[in-house]
Amino acid sequence: SGDKACGWMSPDEYLLIRPPSEVGQTLAHLADALRGSHHLAVDVSDARVMLRLEGVGADAVLARLCPVDFARFPVNEMRRSRLGQVACALWREGEGVNLVVFRSVARYAADGCVRVEGVFDVATCDRLAAALDEAAQAFDAGRLAPAAGASR
Repeated sequence: SGDKACGWMSPDEYLLIRPPSEVGQTLAHLADALRGSHHLAVDVSDARVMLRLEGVGADAVLARLCPVDFARFPVNEMRRSRLGQVACALWREGEGVNLVVFRSVARYAADGCVRVEGVFDVATCDRLAAALDEAAQAFDAGRLAPAAGASR
């Protein structure tokens, strides 16, 4: 919960979420613990973005985008699914749902969540899209650490 999580993605794949300051130490610990066993543990922070939806309409928004029965989606259970046309991992935590998507489709994912319910006007959606674009450009230029914004 919070800034640390571990999700079972498939029989041979886990998604570990750690604070940026702990990533190197976590990878070193895994390398030591799994020495002699076939394994691969890598930092994929720069390839992923975590989004969070919370509030009264969050389940309704996600139900329109994901083939998941949110009425039966328990807290702390992770699912691999789709958000519109893109792959995502999602889990309920507290009063919201966390989503992990590839950074290259973060704008599509965030924009889809904002527009699906029609809560925000086009200008607000455009401001969100511009902010995501600006964060991605700053990251690509090395002006934004992987932990800033929503990259972990």
